[in-house]
Amino acid sequence: MMTSWALIPLAAACLAQPDIGKDKVKEGVAKALALVNKAAAGHAENRECFSCHQQSLPLAAFAAVKKAGLPVDEGWITRQAGHTVAFVEKNRGQYLSGKGTGGQVDTAGHILLCLAAACHPADANTDAIVEYLLKRQAADGHWNPSSNRPPSEASAVTTTWLAASGLKSFGAKREKETGQAIGKALEWLRAVKPKDTEDRVSRVMGLRTCGGSAEEIMKAAQDLAATQHPDGGWGQTETMVSDAYATATALAALEWPAADKARAKAMAFLLANQKPDGSWHVASRSKPFQKYFETGYPHGKDQWISSTAAAWAVIAMAPDLAR
Repeated sequence: MMTSWALIPLAAACLAQPDIGKDKVKEGVAKALALVNKAAAGHAENRECFSCHQQSLPLAAFAAVKKAGLPVDEGWITRQAGHTVAFVEKNRGQYLSGKGTGGQVDTAGHILLCLAAACHPADANTDAIVEYLLKRQAADGHWNPSSNRPPSEASAVTTTWLAASGLKSFGAKREKETGQAIGKALEWLRAVKPKDTEDRVSRVMGLRTCGGSAEEIMKAAQDLAATQHPDGGWGQTETMVSDAYATATALAALEWPAADKARAKAMAFLLANQKPDGSWHVASRSKPFQKYFETGYPHGKDQWISSTAAAWAVIAMAPDLAR
């Protein structure tokens, strides 16, 4: 349900609204999606493992563009979903035993996000991940990340949103248990105090996913919107400058109407900072633990967070292209 942003008094909304034509947004989305596509294919060619940044979010980006009424490469969607299913099939026993795989709950949540975006039906593989997520939930209702790799793999709020989203998409066979787990997650999300943009973004998404009230979602969205910078963007933390990752995730979470001035400022920030080749460059601040390899996305060792930002940018901008 679309939030009534007309009710939110925002300083950012008082700023002059930039003139962003639909053709410019469409061009930016198309160029970004082409590179996201290339990087996802490059990952699949180099690794058998599932990747949150190269399968899950790219598939969500393609789904967002498809929902907006634009043509997409259905074969690409099928191939990336197949790559994901093959990974789960190989590791299904690990999930059923509660051991999981590298990335633990974050990976499991992203797998289900990916398969939901591809309209994959529930099956023995998704059932195994649902079982795993139910086993891994903490007593107070949240799920823990397995690493400290900011911004996207260091937040219990993000991990909790991902897990709850997966249960909501694929937990119908365990309706009572998944309903209870989502209810516990909702109580935890209501009480948690966000510490940065990632937390604020995922709290809005989590409250929406878990069935929070309109008032709760509105308040969490206001808290996120209030941290928008004068340049239209968001920083990953309060002391960091605006970047494409923080801005795109915030914009995707807020669901402002296309006519809103604050949304227009954020869109203008993203388009102004998009490189001529269609990419965005976001500097990594995580310590690498995987052997580096090229996927085809620009920006060298910053390419994984940069391509993640690009996928989120497509997700955030696609609604403006809806017919």
